[in-house]
Amino acid sequence: MQFTQVANSYACRNETPYHYSGGNFSVRDSPSYDVFPPILTPTYCGGGIRHKTLSSLQFSFHQFGHKPSPAMWTALSDIAGVIEGMAEGSCDPNYYLSSLDPGVGKTQTLLQTVKTIVGDVRHRQVGVIIFLSRLEEIRALVNEGGMEPSTYAVLTSDKDLNASGLGHEKANDAQILITTQRRFENATIHGRRFSDCSTFFYRSRPRRVRVWDESLVPGRSITIDRYSIASLLEPLNKSFPLLRQDLETIFDTLKDCLDESFYDVPDFATEHGVGPLEAIATLPHSLDKRAETILSLWFLSGRRVGVRHDRKHRLFIDYRDFLPDDLAPLLILDASGRVRTTYEFWENRRGGLVKLSTGHKRYDNLTIDVWKQTGSKGGWKKEGKKLLEGVASMIQTDPEGEWLIVHHLPKSVGFNLPKELKANPRINPSRLKFLTWGQHLATNAFKDIPNIILAGTLFYPAPAIEALGMAAAKHPSSEGALPKTDRDYVELGEHCHDILQALCRGRARGCVDGVCPPCRAFIIAHPRSGIPNALEMIFPGAKIQQWKLPRHLAETTGSSLKGKAKIAFDFVVTRLKEEQQTIVSFPEAARSVNYDKADFRKIRKHRAFIEALEDEGIRESSVPPGFTITHQTSD
Repeated sequence: MQFTQVANSYACRNETPYHYSGGNFSVRDSPSYDVFPPILTPTYCGGGIRHKTLSSLQFSFHQFGHKPSPAMWTALSDIAGVIEGMAEGSCDPNYYLSSLDPGVGKTQTLLQTVKTIVGDVRHRQVGVIIFLSRLEEIRALVNEGGMEPSTYAVLTSDKDLNASGLGHEKANDAQILITTQRRFENATIHGRRFSDCSTFFYRSRPRRVRVWDESLVPGRSITIDRYSIASLLEPLNKSFPLLRQDLETIFDTLKDCLDESFYDVPDFATEHGVGPLEAIATLPHSLDKRAETILSLWFLSGRRVGVRHDRKHRLFIDYRDFLPDDLAPLLILDASGRVRTTYEFWENRRGGLVKLSTGHKRYDNLTIDVWKQTGSKGGWKKEGKKLLEGVASMIQTDPEGEWLIVHHLPKSVGFNLPKELKANPRINPSRLKFLTWGQHLATNAFKDIPNIILAGTLFYPAPAIEALGMAAAKHPSSEGALPKTDRDYVELGEHCHDILQALCRGRARGCVDGVCPPCRAFIIAHPRSGIPNALEMIFPGAKIQQWKLPRHLAETTGSSLKGKAKIAFDFVVTRLKEEQQTIVSFPEAARSVNYDKADFRKIRKHRAFIEALEDEGIRESSVPPGFTITHQTSD
């Protein structure tokens, strides 16, 4: 897949806005409102909950200098409109996605709309439930929300948090319930409907207003490798020896299964009379990580599933739907909604997803420097000292400025970046803040920091990416592999999601008149990942430029090549870039080093030669055969 084309398809995609009216969303070609704050009119807002919410938002935004653009006000109005429709029981049973960028005001709109509902005597019987991804986000939402303790309750698996005095002690009596997405998934994992989960009820009835904060995929990816299955053999052996033999057979035969073949998983419950909860009961404790393997494996039992090879691993791949059929309507607030391809698959292939108006934010005041170097975990393991020196040299350009560095967990790369940077005598450690990948979501603690470094990026195993795409597109593995173009598209979307979220932990999350304030970002990303080409789409209006490195670090592309490989490389690059040819044939390149076809094939297949050309955006073409300009990803 050519990622320049993918990026262009994002930028040019027809984002059809939706306007809430009387419980239905009707497509409109352009916003129907031409009057925006500071003058809010009934024509713009409508009456009731949405009108009161937007009036309150106008006042609060003015207090701290937040100035959304007119298009953003339309998008915020859509959020309030969906919540109003749910509260009044007039909202169609869809999943509604608001993908406003970080810092525009999604959370503030949610909080203000909910408080409006609580304060309206006509809606005293309307319960609200908010699903968050992490415990830290619950604390942050409660601190930010300014809600009366008697109006909300917190329900999590953390006894200390539940007993911390946050809100009402009885969830059933609190009009607002804040809980974790994990708790919801555990409550519905065995096919229970939302209306069966009394834990989430308000006054003994299902809550009508339902909001999911951050990312949502309608299915959960399943990837189970041989060694995860092997880990179950010992605990199951004593209580269920025949079941253990079945699992051991799977472990042995899976090793020899071909990639993209199929495997018929035995029906464990029917053949052995053992359910997943009985199997989990054999584990030392209920929180054993092997419990997830059991749940996934039992879900696949009796099914034909796909087999994948991932380096040295052989594994099963599939997904399971986890959203109850009575959960909709549900509002999803995900800033990554406009860049994650899983939502596109959900909307166009699975159905039931409605995208609200976006009100795209501009990043004209953001400058992004890109170091086209591998920043994966493997890259840090191999060239950690070089990458450290590059990061340190950049920090020294603004020694008294504040810096946020997003990095890999030290134990995952064998390299402690925070420790090394703090030990550098030329760097003021008090000016540095750090976040690890995985903790780069939904925190506002660093929103005023002007400089941010993404010291590499996350990469996901190919089977995990494919399973994610299957879940979004409702494509079971029994129907065959997800097309390669789809897998590449999902992978690009996940890269875009991670980078948008991580970079917007800093000052870039701010918004004045629809534009972020002045800030700088520095990203380590190899061209093969597709990330450098996608940055203009992720951050519209941003200035993208090359990371200026010390001379000894700024090696020219192909500098590691020697001899005839170097001569051939220079010839191909010169012809394609300086002489602007569209193709350099293999015989033409071979003649540049006086090689015949067989000898030149050795150069073509050399990994360093391939990587050097990829750094220049050049790859081999089969029709016609030769070298050509392109940009594409590789696993």
